[in-house]
Amino acid sequence: MSLSNWEDNQFLNYGEKAARLLANKVAYGDTLTKLLGSVVTAYGCAEKSSDVKSEVKIPDKQRPVPEWKSLPSSTQDDFTKIGYSQQTFDNEKDSNRLAILNTYVKLKGMKVKKGEKEEDLWRHVKKIESVVDGQLYFRSNDIGALKQDLTDRWNFRSPEESDKKWDSAEKRREGAIHFKHFEEFEIKGRKHTGKDLVEVHVDQAGVWAGNPYLWPAGAPINILPHLFKDYIGKGYTKSFDVREILLEQGWDEQTLNGIPDNKPKK
Repeated sequence: MSLSNWEDNQFLNYGEKAARLLANKVAYGDTLTKLLGSVVTAYGCAEKSSDVKSEVKIPDKQRPVPEWKSLPSSTQDDFTKIGYSQQTFDNEKDSNRLAILNTYVKLKGMKVKKGEKEEDLWRHVKKIESVVDGQLYFRSNDIGALKQDLTDRWNFRSPEESDKKWDSAEKRREGAIHFKHFEEFEIKGRKHTGKDLVEVHVDQAGVWAGNPYLWPAGAPINILPHLFKDYIGKGYTKSFDVREILLEQGWDEQTLNGIPDNKPKK
């Protein structure tokens, strides 16, 4: 058995299972749930994440979400190449536009060197299908290649072996990107099907530690913030909060905030 498979057998879905158990209050009751909430609050105030430069600030809801004209030309080009137009982007509500940008900067910025070139995760996006509540649905160029890419990266939990249903989460304490694949999704009340369909979002609190060897050790500590921020609180749907985390971590500020007085390309 490979190390990767051994890790999966030992730790796969640890966080999700614990979250379901606590969220449903199975055998624990309301008292423990409230107690855990207090622990999470204390923990969040007392300890600073190693993934961010400083404490996450209160989101500035007054900062506008960029429209197409204020995006860097490189970002515009990446969207245009997959058929995502200026009109479609600008017609999305603010929270959806920001969810797209939050996801984009992660996918584009997570590069690994392969031979003489660097490869990012954005290259797997063939078409944006929809965006809703912080979740981006896209068609992949090659679902098998995406799955293998995630498997090969130390900073992602290896996807399940099934080709019909799998997920893979980044090993990062805050601002962790999370992929899910099903052959059928219900999006805005309509069923979308296809072997190439993927959902991706950014969790405010990840489950795993960002370490290539000790990543499972983060779960006993990180599971509480993940449970209350994302599993129960659905923090991944709060695009403004996610943006603040990503900005603190140093992700592409020009794309996330826009470029003031940016002149459109001729």
